[in-house]
Amino acid sequence: MAARLRVCFEYDKRGSSVAETVLLNIALVGGGIGGLTAAIALQAQGHEVTVYEQASGYARVGADVNLTPNTVRALDGLGPAVA
Repeated sequence: MAARLRVCFEYDKRGSSVAETVLLNIALVGGGIGGLTAAIALQAQGHEVTVYEQASGYARVGADVNLTPNTVRALDGLGPAVA
C-alpha cells in the first residue's frame, strides 16, 4: 500500500495550491497504547509503518487503564482495527 501525503510547494496564478504526492515509510518507537494507536491511524492514511518495541511480548501487568469519553470517541474513529 503506497503512502500519500500532499505537500504544497507553490501556488499557481489563481492562488490554487500546486501539490505533489510523497511516499512515506514511518518508524515508531514504542508499542504501547500511544504507539499502536498512532500506527493504526497512520496506516489508515496509507503510510507504511514499522513499530519498534523493546519488550519481547505483551502480557497482563495488573495495571488499570482508564479511557475518557473523548479518548474512546477518538479510538472509535480509527475503526474496528483497534477493537
